[in-house]
Amino acid sequence: MKHVIDMRYGPGIRWFLANGADPNAVHPLSGESAFHWGVKRGLDEATLELLLDHGADPNALRGAASEIDERDRSLVSLVSLVSHVGQLGTAAGVRLLIQHGFDGRARGWMNATALHWGACRGHAAIIDVCLEAGLPAEDVGGTFGTPLHTAKECRWVEGGDYDAVIARLE
Repeated sequence: MKHVIDMRYGPGIRWFLANGADPNAVHPLSGESAFHWGVKRGLDEATLELLLDHGADPNALRGAASEIDERDRSLVSLVSLVSHVGQLGTAAGVRLLIQHGFDGRARGWMNATALHWGACRGHAAIIDVCLEAGLPAEDVGGTFGTPLHTAKECRWVEGGDYDAVIARLE
């Protein structure tokens, strides 16, 4: 099912689910469930909801996370997802994750939150979702600092809506 998710091919995803595909099955190479992979790949909200309707668990641990102690468990299960959703994901994906209990304050690659990654990529809609959920615009130090600093200095995406992001964060 990972390949039809990569292609964002809704009819293919529906077919797999209708024919018994397990949306919580973990891909042997990536360690991602269909839902997590879909969020990372920017699936639309309707398709993410379809996965949820078929039993996808957005809080399921992936890969080796089940073998580590409880203190590190949330970081391992979220670190890659947080980094990717802020960079590649959609506001709908971020909203669904937060609605289903993911800690939006979790930090991923380079110690950044989804709010920082949204700022870095100029994703104004992701910033809106994070702020509406009450996520703090905290200073994470290093390259990113605050989300406002990130929006002003990072600018990794040509065509990102950095002016809108800065206006929301000021």
